Amino acid sequence: MKFDSDGKAVLLIRWVARVWGTAIVSLVVLFALMQAATPDAPGPTPTEWVGLLFFPVGLCAGLVLAWRWETAGGLLAVGSFLAFYTWMFVTGGRLPSGPYFAIAAVPGVLYLICRLLSRGGHGAVPG
Repeated sequence: MKFDSDGKAVLLIRWVARVWGTAIVSLVVLFALMQAATPDAPGPTPTEWVGLLFFPVGLCAGLVLAWRWETAGGLLAVGSFLAFYTWMFVTGGRLPSGPYFAIAAVPGVLYLICRLLSRGGHGAVPG
């Protein structure tokens, strides 16, 4: 992919991250609403609450924040993902199986790549 002076590649990466991130946040909200609609389901344990703080809460907060501040939002999303994996390993002795959590963190990585490629600024994005 050629990175031209118009920044078309950066704009493309930014919008892929935004669309993908919006889909992830929407899916998480849908799951939360479905969980809230089943009041008979057992609630999370204290250990699970900590994990939920990292994923999905921290990850989604980062993806929303990144619409305005790519660096801060991307770091929060990726950091929350890494903290979630660390927490799962420390408390359960294993990592989550499957690629699903990692797929949800990709927009955070894309925001950081976009910020690196666009250089300068304080994390605010015009487009």
